[in-house]
Amino acid sequence: MKPSLLLIPVLCLSACTIAPPPVEPTTIAYDGNSQSGGFLGYLADGSGHISPTAFARYAALLKAGYARGLVIPIPGPAEGLQRLQDSTWSIDRAHLSLFIQMNSRFKSGYKP
Repeated sequence: MKPSLLLIPVLCLSACTIAPPPVEPTTIAYDGNSQSGGFLGYLADGSGHISPTAFARYAALLKAGYARGLVIPIPGPAEGLQRLQDSTWSIDRAHLSLFIQMNSRFKSGYKP
């Protein structure tokens, strides 16, 4: 068989896209004894909705210095956050972004 004839099926098959199956979560995230990961979702105004334990983690990351080098000036522990009636918290977009970055630094072993 000619090499050029073998090349045609190889080129045709290489153009096919094989999509992986959808990933389903295998474990449930817990925040203390509550079955949530701390981030509860987004509110209608686009701000984040976090649990009380996530708020405490955010404040602890700020206090430990994980925001240094990410934002100037470093915000206070409740700046950009608002307590809601159900004892959860609303966090604005800028502070949610900072929370994500600080949490990433913490999990990667960064020492402030």
